[in-house]
Amino acid sequence: MKKAILMAGLLMVFLIGQVFAMTISAYRQGDANYATDVSDWIDGQGGSTSLLENFEGAPLGWFGSYTSSGLGTFKAGGEPGIGTSSYSKNGGNTTDIKFSIRDDAKWFGRENGSTWLDSGDITLITLTLSVEVDSLFFYLKDPSDVRATTTATADGASSGSWSTSSQSDGNLWFIGISSGGSGIDTITWTASNQNDGYGLDDFTQVTPVPEPATMLLLGVGLIGLAASVRRRGIVKSSIR
Repeated sequence: MKKAILMAGLLMVFLIGQVFAMTISAYRQGDANYATDVSDWIDGQGGSTSLLENFEGAPLGWFGSYTSSGLGTFKAGGEPGIGTSSYSKNGGNTTDIKFSIRDDAKWFGRENGSTWLDSGDITLITLTLSVEVDSLFFYLKDPSDVRATTTATADGASSGSWSTSSQSDGNLWFIGISSGGSGIDTITWTASNQNDGYGLDDFTQVTPVPEPATMLLLGVGLIGLAASVRRRGIVKSSIR
């Protein structure tokens, strides 16, 4: 009896852990199945989208941090940029760690016809979310085209991590993050050198489908436990 209860409990913990796994999916524009993959990912999260931040109307310039009322706070970190899109070349300071918000018609392959947040070649950006979000996506422009590896990670989870390297100039990625219902607290972006920047734009929430999976798993576990108890009772009765 005790063994059956223990096994049922372990199974439930394992399955629930799978439901709540943090995952990142990435699709590169121009790949053969890009449009279908993006559509399928959004539909798989619920299909109802709500734009949280596109930086339109945000102040332009160089910042150590930027707070978005609809999303959270971006903070610059790591090492300062040294490339031509960095603050050291455009702001006149070689030690400050800053990213920029830009709307340039042309900016090293990262322009997109609107305002965006540019990494300015720094090696770390951290976003701390101030809203409850289970799934979201954003667009990552021009990462890893100057011999760097660019990585995006959600809540520090290995299952919620993605990286790319050796990309062409101006490449564009759709990055989707799903928490499985546990919520997303932080997103970090890292670059492996100080001469390779990227742009971030159009952070969009996807409203999840009401998910009965956890209750279903609980029900399965309880049914299995009840069946075990019933079988044990039948065995005892037959012995008597």
